[in-house]
Amino acid sequence: QTSVLAPYILSVGALKKRKGYEYSTRAFAEIAQKFPDLKYVIVGKGPERESLLTLIRGLKLEEKVIFFSDVDEDFLLTLYKNAELFILLPQDINKDIEGFGLVFLEAAACGLPVVSVKDSSAEDATRGGRNGMLVPQADYKLAGRAIEEILGHPELRLKFSKESLALVRTMSWEEVGRRYLRIYEELSR
Repeated sequence: QTSVLAPYILSVGALKKRKGYEYSTRAFAEIAQKFPDLKYVIVGKGPERESLLTLIRGLKLEEKVIFFSDVDEDFLLTLYKNAELFILLPQDINKDIEGFGLVFLEAAACGLPVVSVKDSSAEDATRGGRNGMLVPQADYKLAGRAIEEILGHPELRLKFSKESLALVRTMSWEEVGRRYLRIYEELSR
């Protein structure tokens, strides 16, 4: 089913303002002409759907942006595994901010390069410059350039993919437990 979509970039999360879909959609619009076969797949539902659809129509991307709302875990995993990269640009909206970015780890576990923003939950679950690129909040033009850089340079994409897989290995419960144990041991000295 995803082969019909390919190639595509992927976002996953509720359609809320703080997720930054306005900016990721604008970033996609920045590069859509350079990658004419590329699509943007968004998995989520929520209150921002209508405003996003209005934005997509305004940017003339109706044929290129595809929404999925209720997907099972198997299909979600298939979407992750077949995407070119993962993008989510969380925003600080009057202190309504994103918590820990689990979707970034899900993307990394599938070997995806990541495009996200600095000073956000993404920094807890990514390694900017190693498994992807972090840009300033609301800077959709720079996010578009990051997408273009990754997609336009297969060797960079492969490097980021390998780093994503390495990052996930450091986030296992076993590894996190070892780190906490070291902290407790240091504190008890």
